[in-house]
Amino acid sequence: MSTDNKTTTERLSDVAVRANALCQTVAEQANAMQNQVNNAITSTQSQIDTFTSGTFRNEIPFLRLTKNQQLKINGKLEIGAKGIPDGFTLNGEVHGKYFETEIVDVSRTDKEPGQRSSEQLAFWKNVQGTAPKYHKPEFAIVRITALDVNNYPTDSNRQYSLYQGGTPYNTAITFGAFVKVEQGKVGFGSGRFSKLVPADGEWHTMVEQISAPPKGGANYIHGPHIHLEKGSSCLVALPATVLGWVPQERWGYFEKPVLESEL
Repeated sequence: MSTDNKTTTERLSDVAVRANALCQTVAEQANAMQNQVNNAITSTQSQIDTFTSGTFRNEIPFLRLTKNQQLKINGKLEIGAKGIPDGFTLNGEVHGKYFETEIVDVSRTDKEPGQRSSEQLAFWKNVQGTAPKYHKPEFAIVRITALDVNNYPTDSNRQYSLYQGGTPYNTAITFGAFVKVEQGKVGFGSGRFSKLVPADGEWHTMVEQISAPPKGGANYIHGPHIHLEKGSSCLVALPATVLGWVPQERWGYFEKPVLESEL
């Protein structure tokens, strides 16, 4: 039909149809552009996440702040040795005896899997799947026992066991350890029992990442904290406070530099 013969209403209807078609085209193009932007953002975020979790974290030289990650007692790694591991403090030694610590096993190098104890095999299964023949350094597995004594603290804030401090820090740090609950209830970290170690008879890698203090200065911190309810016990290996945010899967033994504050 010739447009000359159309009524005003028909012409307006044609305009509306063309306008709708134009709006649809614009909307489709806008959606396509938005999808491209979203895909670009997703791709960029994925690259950032990959770099952060992979390359970046793998290149960070994590360094230990605390002493004696091997858990030597009186400078030695001897099964059956009792006492406080060198460099550590055991809660209750001033106000009363709340805990006992004892070396119950030692993981030594140059041992075939068949030469290792069942506890060592279970430990290494958690860490890297299989027990290595060689590793450095050698280290102790220590049992912490919360004694069933009348003066044992009832406040969960006071049920922490081994720790070190005050350790100077002005950057992000990580508390970490390998822990196995033998009985009772065991918590890890500054949240006391808000982060429980699973009581399933298995070794677990426990880490707590701590942000840098909000302001600079001469800040210090205590840790790592392992909390036990009265009558509980657990096994611990390679506890430490380390500079930087260590991913859980990267926890292990870290070298310690000579710190000026300790000279």
